[in-house]
Amino acid sequence: MTGYRQPPKDTRFKKGQSGNPNGRPKGSGTRLTDSAKATLAAGAKMMTVRENGVTREISVVQGIELAQQKSALGGSSLAQKHFLDRHRAAEIERRAELEAEIEWGQSLIDDLIWMREVSAARGVETPMPYPHPDDIVIDQERGVRFVGPTSAEEDARLKWALRARDVLLAQDAFDCRCWNAKDDDGTDTRPGTAAVLAWLINAGVPKRYRLSEIDVIMMTFDYDRMTKRAFAKYLCQAWKGLGLAIPRGTSFVSIGKGARLLETVFGMLVETDA
Repeated sequence: MTGYRQPPKDTRFKKGQSGNPNGRPKGSGTRLTDSAKATLAAGAKMMTVRENGVTREISVVQGIELAQQKSALGGSSLAQKHFLDRHRAAEIERRAELEAEIEWGQSLIDDLIWMREVSAARGVETPMPYPHPDDIVIDQERGVRFVGPTSAEEDARLKWALRARDVLLAQDAFDCRCWNAKDDDGTDTRPGTAAVLAWLINAGVPKRYRLSEIDVIMMTFDYDRMTKRAFAKYLCQAWKGLGLAIPRGTSFVSIGKGARLLETVFGMLVETDA
């Protein structure tokens, strides 16, 4: 380390020799008194309380805190002062911890961005650490949270979900070719069940991966250029790529038919239960 110098040899500790040959004096350091031990043991004991018709087990300390809160709410100025003093102290501690977490989160973002910039400047592809800087959210009240993958396993699941979303959107475009504009009873067919599933996945992925309605429309234009036969082959291969064996030419049910199917099944279950 720059500027560091070792002490003279005659003042250094000898190998195998303790720096404190006499050891720590017996009884030195912080030790709990018998009274403190008894108090902690009594506070850790469990007791049963019942609130709003619900019975639960809490420690004696928690029970006393609960009683003090009730006393404070009942108008006891002494209980109110004691509770507010403890609350202020806890809030100061929470804010200090939150600020430390936010500082750590911002430092993590800066380090991850720097690593990516260095990799790009060198023109080499190196495995990037997780999480992605854009997936780190810093909230001044809630602290740091991650909204994307934090490991290679989570990243693999995310990529599978993204492929599944895109295949479902393609499936919906194919389904629309197979349906009439309306079901027989006049129920709208769109959106189809495949589209609903795709949008549910889309809403659950990190923002940087979400598709807009314009993105979906552009994808649909590409599918419109394909013949129905080529489209069916493409979908079959896409499902196989996800590990799902869906026969070529399969179409998902429309929302109208799906809703009627659910109503029928639910009705049968209700009748069976009755």
